[in-house]
Amino acid sequence: MAGSSPAQVVAGLPEGAEDVVNNNRMRRELEGARAALSLFSSDRLSRAKAIQELREQADSSRLPLLKKAWQAEVDPALKLQLQALMAAAQLSSDQRTDRLSATSMLAASADPSVRSLLMEKLAVEADVEVKSALQQALSAVQSRLAWGDRLGVLFSGISLGSILMLAALGLAITYG
Repeated sequence: MAGSSPAQVVAGLPEGAEDVVNNNRMRRELEGARAALSLFSSDRLSRAKAIQELREQADSSRLPLLKKAWQAEVDPALKLQLQALMAAAQLSSDQRTDRLSATSMLAASADPSVRSLLMEKLAVEADVEVKSALQQALSAVQSRLAWGDRLGVLFSGISLGSILMLAALGLAITYG
């Protein structure tokens, strides 16, 4: 039969086969892989969203990909976020020097999520030197966050004081 198309073979599922179901772990890994690929998107918003998604899944297995994305990144703000993400991923490394360098990088942060990350790693760290560095970095981050808290309390106090002053002036004018 010259000129005829080849026969198509359609393979079906064997009898008794079950549907494939993605559990939460598989779904989380797939979402992480999708986010990792989005790091190289031409859209800045997509890259920012990918960095945000990868913060929750920062581990040392993604370091080569994060380094490549950091080198390719042109936006300075996203580059800083990628650097913090790489440091967070290095904290879960098996290499002691990687954990120490990541700790020193994260010590300069004023992000509340870094504080919780450092507290989490401090609880499971076995190396005494790394544990000491984690404690020092945690103290530095907490002192920076304390200034923000103090400014927030000051602003709240001034706001509440001005509201009370307006109420007092209104009452003084009304009954004065």
